[in-house]
Amino acid sequence: MEIKPVDQTVKNLLETSFYRIPRFQRPYSWDRENVDDFWADAVVAEDPDYFIGSFVLHKSKSNPDTLFVVDGQQRLTTITLLLAAVRDHLDGLAKKDLATGIQKLIERPDINNEQQFVLQSETPYPFLQEYIQKYGTAELPASSGAEEDALKAAFDYLKNQVSSALRAVDDDPTIGATKKEAEKLRKLLTIRDKLLRLKLIAVLLDLVKNYLTRLLKPANKGVDTARQKWLSILELFDGAGVDIDVNRFLHHAWLSRHQYTTEKKLFREIKRSIDKASAKGFLDDLVSDAKLYRWIFEPDSHKWKIDERDVAQAIRALNLFRVVQPVPMLLSILRAYGAGILTRRQAKDILHLMENFHVQFTAVTAQRTGGGTAFMYALAARQLLGAKTSNQAAQVCKGFKAKLEDRVPSLEEFEAGFQEIRYTSDNSKQRNLVKYLLSRIDRSLRKDAAVNYEVMTIEHLAPERPAGNAAMPADTLGLMGNMILVPTDLNNELANKTFDKKVAILRKAKVPLDAAVEAASAWTELEIRARTKALAGLSYTKVFRL
Repeated sequence: MEIKPVDQTVKNLLETSFYRIPRFQRPYSWDRENVDDFWADAVVAEDPDYFIGSFVLHKSKSNPDTLFVVDGQQRLTTITLLLAAVRDHLDGLAKKDLATGIQKLIERPDINNEQQFVLQSETPYPFLQEYIQKYGTAELPASSGAEEDALKAAFDYLKNQVSSALRAVDDDPTIGATKKEAEKLRKLLTIRDKLLRLKLIAVLLDLVKNYLTRLLKPANKGVDTARQKWLSILELFDGAGVDIDVNRFLHHAWLSRHQYTTEKKLFREIKRSIDKASAKGFLDDLVSDAKLYRWIFEPDSHKWKIDERDVAQAIRALNLFRVVQPVPMLLSILRAYGAGILTRRQAKDILHLMENFHVQFTAVTAQRTGGGTAFMYALAARQLLGAKTSNQAAQVCKGFKAKLEDRVPSLEEFEAGFQEIRYTSDNSKQRNLVKYLLSRIDRSLRKDAAVNYEVMTIEHLAPERPAGNAAMPADTLGLMGNMILVPTDLNNELANKTFDKKVAILRKAKVPLDAAVEAASAWTELEIRARTKALAGLSYTKVFRL
């Protein structure tokens, strides 16, 4: 039996099967940030071969045309929402043939010539079916609930994004009035075609499971241990509050223990390397790694000890940066820590090192983490796996630190990236990153007791909506140099007060102020940009230093 994933485009995926979301799957839960990221990657980006990850599918015994979606339902649902949004806008331009063409990717006849939605989900019925998938007027009352609210918010957002693209045509004076409709049509078809060309890997889960269960035949027909172990992994991930890609888990777990290979070649490598004698150990390793893997992507699913909070914080930060290359090393660190090979201090130090590296390399300078970075992490993970004592583990960590230091961006690169970070009420995409950076800077300035940064809020020193005065340009207001963290109640007191009054309140509340704020007699664009550069220097040389 050949075990390999199937390379497809979104168009191939939608044309070849029907897809059912099982009842036990989590409901649709993508928020605006998730949907915005998808829009940016799928539509705004210029990469014609953009890869949106693996879809893990399971064959239906009762209906060979239908595949159950084990992993990928959030992406598949969002794809359906965007197709429906484009369909509705084509209909608005009176392009019914083109709208109907898209509808055939949302709804088409099955082998019995009965109309079926390509994506089938029972939990949000009838909202998804009547108000999004259906081409025409809804006939049933809308259902309500958290999942329906999430679907509506995502659908409305995508429709607004498409509408904005069309409004840009109306607002463009270089496009003649007679050519505007043709240009709008071109824009809609470009969005459609970009979406349908997205690359993915469809993995039939039965192939992986069947390979292991074939090697591990049960001694008693009534007790299939291998199957139960496999199901325990799926149930663990299904119970998570975040999406966990099962196929990516298999790849990361493999990289943390075995020779490096790409995700596309993983299953061929499993078949080549795992035989009957090693299958049980391999499956047992997957079961134990699955628990750690969930801790990595959902740190709050584990009850960390009080003295492990800094370990959990570093993992949360890496989640914030949305980097996956370090995951094999994270698995290896948590394994070694659990086995007593790494002390808590060693685990904390190496995780803090990785956190600071990705602040500089990923979050601020946005450098690409390609195959070289992935290989570096996988190699370090295997080396740490081979360490049998704390001294050996320390040597691995020392060598790993040297490799990270070689990749650290320059101060000039860091300053340039730092000055591109923005946060305002109207531009909140980087809010979580800004709060994280400010909390680390604040922590480095404080000399008093620890602060619960979860209850702190971001305050703009130059107010976004000043009383009686014109606000500064948003490009300046959103700079890091114009922001500081304060307790929620203090944020309300500061409100839209002038800079000098805010500083007086901050001093009285003993909020630590950096030298740029303390020395300022006025707060103009000049001071904000100077403080932004000063904070960048402080961050690079002290706060996030490796």
